[in-house]
Amino acid sequence: MPATGVQSPDRISQSFQHLWNIMLPDIENYIEQTFPPDEHSRAKALVEGAVMEDGSVASPRCQRAALVGSQGSIDQLEYLVGLLKIDFRDVIVAGEYEGSGQNLRRVVDLTEPFSSAVS
Repeated sequence: MPATGVQSPDRISQSFQHLWNIMLPDIENYIEQTFPPDEHSRAKALVEGAVMEDGSVASPRCQRAALVGSQGSIDQLEYLVGLLKIDFRDVIVAGEYEGSGQNLRRVVDLTEPFSSAVS
């Protein structure tokens, strides 16, 4: 049993993923399962190039939220990746929540890899 405050190797690799801008396997698999084959390279390029308002690389959670929110549409993915530069919270809502306004309900936790977060 890990000591309190010690992260698992998977958690650590996710924490440092943004430093090297390496696409995590669950994200790459999701793209391949969700987008048509002729759009795989474009979707991967969009996700790999996703940046936040401050210019930092988008976190895996934000990358996953953009993918889920896109619902397999490359145009919507492009829009959501662009939206990360303005307000990442809107992208999180698009990927993790259902409903609108005051009736939002979180339906998935995209801080976890897709195999854990999305059934």
